Amino acid sequence: MDITRLKDFKVELFYEDGIETGGIISSYKPPHPAYFRKGVRTISGYTQFQDNIKTDCIIEFTISFQIKGENDTETETNAKKYLDFIERYSKRFILKNEFGIIYKGYIQNKFDLSTPIEGDIYYINVEMLCNHDISGWVSDSNGI
Repeated sequence: MDITRLKDFKVELFYEDGIETGGIISSYKPPHPAYFRKGVRTISGYTQFQDNIKTDCIIEFTISFQIKGENDTETETNAKKYLDFIERYSKRFILKNEFGIIYKGYIQNKFDLSTPIEGDIYYINVEMLCNHDISGWVSDSNGI
């Protein structure tokens, strides 16, 4: 844990190879369980709960890409960062949260693109599903 990151509330998104995406993370919602304890309702009594379960986690955030630069070269560089992200959105990502904790997962269920300032900034609301619990990534398994 790195509490010095709290000062700037720094949340970063990387590709699986460790290269930064070049986007800015905002509207960040910390990891929460993807599944919750299930209860079975009985006819003549109270709900019976299943035993503790392992659960994946979900992280929701908006990633934004500033496209328009100070000159054509900067605009082209910025556009390439965005286009690279769009090309690689189905790959695995690494998110480093405000405490420096690592999460690894895939963008699932939500990929909502908006351009309120056409051509200047692209905002993408996403949901990242991580195949580990909310305490962070520990190691990879043989599964995808």
